[in-house]
Amino acid sequence: MHPNLLRLRELHTSARNDLMRRFLEAAIAMHPADRLPPRDALRPEAWPGLLPHLAFTKVERQEDRVRFRLAVVGQVTGDTLGLKLNNRYMDEIEESEMHGINYSIEDRASVVASGLAYYRYGPPRLKYKADFARIELCHTPMADDGATVNHILSLTVFEGLT
Repeated sequence: MHPNLLRLRELHTSARNDLMRRFLEAAIAMHPADRLPPRDALRPEAWPGLLPHLAFTKVERQEDRVRFRLAVVGQVTGDTLGLKLNNRYMDEIEESEMHGINYSIEDRASVVASGLAYYRYGPPRLKYKADFARIELCHTPMADDGATVNHILSLTVFEGLT
């Protein structure tokens, strides 16, 4: 069984919010047993009620670096940050525009390096329009060739908002 599928199942047992559990269930359902899921395995109808909370990041490998383009950012996430993020490169977002952006880049880089889902529950590290005691987030890798991460699907749950 693929290590990321094992990781997603492990995370499902400890997820704190129903939205996160549903996200992990859908991620597990689209995940092949022996490789990472490809982008075309992603079916919006399999994610009812989750789309406003999702972000879909394109991983672009360049000669000297890996870049992350926020291809789609759900409305709840975008509104909570107070920014228009669709089709923006994360490394072009100024720290003054989004305090803590480097954490988001580092988290996604760890997904690319390991090929494993990243999970975090705790105080937010980004500056949001509203204050939240805690967030629960997960970034899960996707790979069109089954191995090389070229997309990351993410869900963020804001405690007290959902």
